[in-house]
Amino acid sequence: MTISTIVFDLDDTLVPERAFWDAAFDVVCDGFTVPAREIEQAVIRSAQELWRATEWYAHCDALGLGSPSWLFTDALGDAPMLRGLHEQLPAYRQQAWSNALTNLTLDAMHTDALVASLMAQVGQHHAAFEDVHPCLDDLGGYRLAVLTNGPSDLQRAKLTASLLDPYFEATTVLISAEIGLGKPDPRAFVHTAQALGVEIDSCVMVGDSVRRDITGAVAAGMPAVHIDRRGTEEPDVEGVPRISSLLALREAIAGL
Repeated sequence: MTISTIVFDLDDTLVPERAFWDAAFDVVCDGFTVPAREIEQAVIRSAQELWRATEWYAHCDALGLGSPSWLFTDALGDAPMLRGLHEQLPAYRQQAWSNALTNLTLDAMHTDALVASLMAQVGQHHAAFEDVHPCLDDLGGYRLAVLTNGPSDLQRAKLTASLLDPYFEATTVLISAEIGLGKPDPRAFVHTAQALGVEIDSCVMVGDSVRRDITGAVAAGMPAVHIDRRGTEEPDVEGVPRISSLLALREAIAGL
């Protein structure tokens, strides 16, 4: 087996996801008497409750489109199963904020401004993990790609704001809401190899989620490397190296 292509997950592999949420809510919630983290948790909890009740939930869950995503974006993607959802997003966002503020006994009269302010934070607080740029700089000779679950514009904004665009061709960034397949569905990994024009066993998937990134890739016949930055207690997957830093990636791939 000769590895020619490295496929990266995005969130919490190349770019921290929660740090963006926290920074965005810090800006939007400045001036409230309740701490920003408490408001953030209430809004996301409210959004999750609304999300699970929608007719699109099962489709979105399959694409890895969680409720925080639509708090930040209007452009979830063009996957056929999402038709009709876009028109409903403004109302869902308003309701999520209104419910959360009401539950916290805060003024819910200006939710439209809060909605707009939070969405305006996209692209403002994204930064790659410290090991990402050195790792990518060291991977000369490999073709680099991204396979990420999420909405189209938000995921691309993360790549741009994190200065990662130069490492990936436009055609090597595959987003679940665009291709209509999400991890861990093995078809997403097969589609990725086909889109890149390579054999699936000549790719390696690098991701932080055992469930979505690793088991999905292995099931599709794509080798994988688990990046475990937090030292989780998840069991090892047979044949899948586990690394704590992307600086160890080249060595891990050489051992596959």
